[in-house]
Amino acid sequence: MTEQPWAGSALLRPGVLAFSGTIGVTDPHAHHAVQVMTAPTAMTIVDGNGVCHRGAKVIVPADATHRIDTGAARGCLVFLDPESTAGRAAHHRSIHHGWTSGPVLSHTRERTLAEVVTNLVTQLTPIHAGPGPQRHPAVVATLDLLATLTGSGAVRVTDVAARVGISASRLTHLFTDEVGIPVRRYVL
Repeated sequence: MTEQPWAGSALLRPGVLAFSGTIGVTDPHAHHAVQVMTAPTAMTIVDGNGVCHRGAKVIVPADATHRIDTGAARGCLVFLDPESTAGRAAHHRSIHHGWTSGPVLSHTRERTLAEVVTNLVTQLTPIHAGPGPQRHPAVVATLDLLATLTGSGAVRVTDVAARVGISASRLTHLFTDEVGIPVRRYVL
């Protein structure tokens, strides 16, 4: 089988990275984002335990090790911030109903990638994703602050910690415990 090269277009919005085009294979990896994939043909995604998830729609939960074993000549991928309502809903669906329980993303040529993303968020938002996690006020303030800082250049943890009123080491510890990844990795 010939490996499909990745080729297509992308869209970046706050809390969302979307891709439409040829979906290629990948090595094992994990990311903090929830990944929603759809294609007209079945794809095979292998999780960190070696379990194959095969379908035309797949949701990979946040922080789950996986690889794309069989991609698609045409499809869409949407990476959602797991802290967002849509991200929590997609993560919840994947964990509780399986990786192949994803919503269908419209990837026809008549729709723009922006319309595809809007449709996905609309599909996911009504689903009960559970209450948002209870967080330390400094972590909440950091998440809000990072949403405004990340587009304006380098972000230093010491500067963020000073702005939210705690030490950098305490912020690093709290953020990692409550969000699941260190501040620097979250910013990336």
